[in-house]
Amino acid sequence: MASKFSIVVIEDDLSLLDITVQALRGVGHEVRGLPATDEFDEHADTPVDMLIIDLNLPGEDGLHFARRVRAAQPRIGIIMVTARTRPTERIEGYKSGADIYLTKPTSMEELLSAVQALGMRLSPSDLAPGQPRLHQRKLQVEFDNKFALLTDPETRILAALARAVGQRLENWQLLEIAGSDDFSKGALEVRIARLRKKLEKIGLPDPSIRAIRNFGYQLCISLQLI
Repeated sequence: MASKFSIVVIEDDLSLLDITVQALRGVGHEVRGLPATDEFDEHADTPVDMLIIDLNLPGEDGLHFARRVRAAQPRIGIIMVTARTRPTERIEGYKSGADIYLTKPTSMEELLSAVQALGMRLSPSDLAPGQPRLHQRKLQVEFDNKFALLTDPETRILAALARAVGQRLENWQLLEIAGSDDFSKGALEVRIARLRKKLEKIGLPDPSIRAIRNFGYQLCISLQLI
């Protein structure tokens, strides 16, 4: 049986987005369709195996988005599907983090084959050694053969910070991501302090998360999401 993956499709052509999402769901993948990258950041707590992205998107360009996601998640699969067909544009796509670069119009059969081929290459052995890893489904951080067990809100906070632009988020964003009933700055400070201590205990530098006055918090370590 073919492997099934958690996939996010980002495409501003809504009819094409719907067709792509339905085709992927039709072969058993768990798929979420988004018209722009900012909605991906709003749901950064959800683990994702693979991205399928257009490049000409409203707001943040697909190339810039791919670069920052690749930096935060070295193992994530990235398929670019775009009307940019020139050789120089293809090269820029691969430099920005694409595993596979497809040009429009692309048949659904080709896209499904690309997804399956890329999925076969995704394995834990791709992880770079010596880097802290956030196991999102296991709710734990691993570093230097040591593990810190996290709560679900702590895991969501770390994952969201790792994916965010500049690895920083505002207080209100972190409170929403944590799903806290107490929407106060004090409650967030307590949660972040506990999270820092857990990271420090497994040997990560302090501060692993720093406060930004009148804004929020920034992750100060490179974190691999798996």
